[in-house]
Amino acid sequence: MRILILLITLLACQTKQQHLENEYKTAVENSNEDIQNRINELNGHLYEHEGNGVALIEYFCQDTLPKVEYFDDCPKDNSIVDLWIASSEYKNDLLKIDIGQIFFYENVIIEVKDNQIKPFYCVRNKDDKIFKLHKTDEYVKKLTLPIDNFKVELTKATNYIPGETIFGKLEITTPPYYEKENQYRRKGLKVFFKFKVRKPIVEVG
Repeated sequence: MRILILLITLLACQTKQQHLENEYKTAVENSNEDIQNRINELNGHLYEHEGNGVALIEYFCQDTLPKVEYFDDCPKDNSIVDLWIASSEYKNDLLKIDIGQIFFYENVIIEVKDNQIKPFYCVRNKDDKIFKLHKTDEYVKKLTLPIDNFKVELTKATNYIPGETIFGKLEITTPPYYEKENQYRRKGLKVFFKFKVRKPIVEVG
């Protein structure tokens, strides 16, 4: 019986791995030639040498509120509109996935431990304090928002092995927040991503 349960579990993991890997490849194939060339260039260098994979942004929308509850004007046509980078750090059974823009203006952090998944959305500005969560708050340079409205799929959510490849899919809607001159907004995005599980870099000296 135990052997049967183990086999069923292994088959389920393999099926999920293949499913998410196929979705990632399909997203690449549905991209235009320029996007595909950028994906191949980034994956070839960052992924093979550092374990950081290209994250494919299918849609990235923003509303200035008040507006309707959902993003009706999102270009949800299965085309890739932008590329971010996915990286990871694995320590003490906690996997931290960082999916962000190459120049780090915005990123999503996903914390995974014991099959529990917690995503956060971060925005930052290097020079100016332009973000705040509530109207009465002081503006700050960096704002981190816990995400309650999300869907996250990973090929596995526990028992990670350093060096193994993980595929995933993420869909989030941020809570509303303020940016610049009292613009009250929220954002939504859908991402296909992959990365290699990495241990923290230990600094010597």
